[in-house]
Amino acid sequence: MIKILLLAIVISTNTFALTKEQNAAADASADFIRSFIASVKTKKLKAKVDSCPFDKSKWLVLLLSGNSFTEKLVFTKDCDLEGTYTPVKGSLFPVRLEVRNVPEFNKVDFNFLINLDYGLKPVVKLNMKNGSATGSKNKVTFEANYEGTIDISSQELKPTNQKGAVLIKTVNGQKINKSYPLNLK
Repeated sequence: MIKILLLAIVISTNTFALTKEQNAAADASADFIRSFIASVKTKKLKAKVDSCPFDKSKWLVLLLSGNSFTEKLVFTKDCDLEGTYTPVKGSLFPVRLEVRNVPEFNKVDFNFLINLDYGLKPVVKLNMKNGSATGSKNKVTFEANYEGTIDISSQELKPTNQKGAVLIKTVNGQKINKSYPLNLK
């Protein structure tokens, strides 16, 4: 009976252990999400996301007035993203992007929600829902949330009063629920 119990424990432990490739896919997805949300370069991510031509002034107008716009990203020597999306304040909107220079995946899909809470200091709230990063060998599902103070004059997120996390839900169908902090300092 003890041998059967020990065998069951070993089998269940191996079922939940991630391979090196699965860990790399989870880590790469979290780095990509950090870079996409803040347009900052992360240490591990080789893809150029921080220098893509996101129009910060249009995003600010969206936050302040609710005026939607369409943004188109194309592959260039300074941008490893390609896709078109139309942000809507206060409503989930789809984002589908092709990605270069990330060995673990080449496509990212998610629903994005952006809001602005007014107060003494305006706070931007971002949510990524039903996300997936897919490649020839990997499929990672994720969600992310972030909130932080925004400086309206510089159109920059400030590293004060911020909080957030990336939750990697599954890697290749295996449930992992691994959380990464989303601090943009």
